[in-house]
Amino acid sequence: IQIRQFPMRLSSDGKTLEKVFDEYIDKGAVVIPEGVTLIRDISFYNCKELTQVTLPKGLTSIGYSAFSGCTKLTQITLPEGLTSIVDLAFRGCTKLTQITLPEGLASIGKSAFRDCTNLTQITFPKGLTSIGEGVFAGCSNLKEIIINTVSDDELARIKALLPSEHRDKVIKNPVYSEVLEFQNG
Repeated sequence: IQIRQFPMRLSSDGKTLEKVFDEYIDKGAVVIPEGVTLIRDISFYNCKELTQVTLPKGLTSIGYSAFSGCTKLTQITLPEGLTSIVDLAFRGCTKLTQITLPEGLASIGKSAFRDCTNLTQITFPKGLTSIGEGVFAGCSNLKEIIINTVSDDELARIKALLPSEHRDKVIKNPVYSEVLEFQNG
């Protein structure tokens, strides 16, 4: 049994977002209800009217090509607790300009942000363990990859996970460093 709540279809237990229907998106915004822990493969695929998504606390995974082709998507806040972003999850989201990946994120799949041509800045959490091939292929305007860490070893470890053509864009988050120094001092 599928529960259909326009503009989306949820699994019967309400924990999995199965599909979003583009024709029902109101003013480009979608709020995914609390309790959803998984966004399935291609659930928002080619939702051309989607501009903004509010994701629930407790979301742990974003599936294959979940937001691929959402060419008007400008804003998405990824919640803490998210542990994986699967292959091609945001491919072709050409209006995204910046994104902050939450603490606790462990893996980013292949080509997850491929062809996000207006992406200029992305912030990575400390502790990230896996970054797939071609994660930023076609991101021609990417200027900064900010790492939330005060550790030079952690910075070097995450930098080594990135494709070589993007390693020169990595910087340590100065605000994060100052906050930690203030808390410790």
